[in-house]
Amino acid sequence: GVQTCALPLSGSFDMDTRLFSVDSRAGLVDRYVATIAPKDMVVYYKAFGWPLTVTAGEIRVDSEGVRLTGVCAENGDAQLELDGTVDVGLQSVEIDLNFDARNISFTDALHETVPWRIRRKWNDIQPSGSFDVRDGHISFTWQSGDKQPTWNVAGRVELHDAGFDVGARLRNVTGVVTVRGASHGPFSDMTL
Repeated sequence: GVQTCALPLSGSFDMDTRLFSVDSRAGLVDRYVATIAPKDMVVYYKAFGWPLTVTAGEIRVDSEGVRLTGVCAENGDAQLELDGTVDVGLQSVEIDLNFDARNISFTDALHETVPWRIRRKWNDIQPSGSFDVRDGHISFTWQSGDKQPTWNVAGRVELHDAGFDVGARLRNVTGVVTVRGASHGPFSDMTL
């Protein structure tokens, strides 16, 4: 079956919740809509390794799933803007997120969050500096009967004053790298 995970939250938010019944062929069906407006709400998801303070946007939760619109979050100088959907049903889970991230530094904390194959390459090239991700996209799909989920990622990585060890140390690297990756299995098995 589908496993869910809780996201530890702290901070504050405004929430408007509406409960109503809809007439259908099966009789009255209860529905709900909750609209959440974060105000310095801190979300910590262990797999990402660091907390995000959500400062703006709208999170709409209803009978169909979760919709994120204009969600802005930060961790130190790093900033994230996020839109997308999370749909959890009895037979499937689908997550489809679009994002832009700015001022992300190549840190030990980030090193620990990336899939192991990427972490292994990271150890070889010893990156430094910072980057932005533009037009980022991540999707997760699991259907009943699938042994493993399917992950897809894509985006443009804009390097800022980066450094890499490729036999010789490269410094002050600036440029854009287009990234695409997929995994039919755990996110940790992602290949780019």
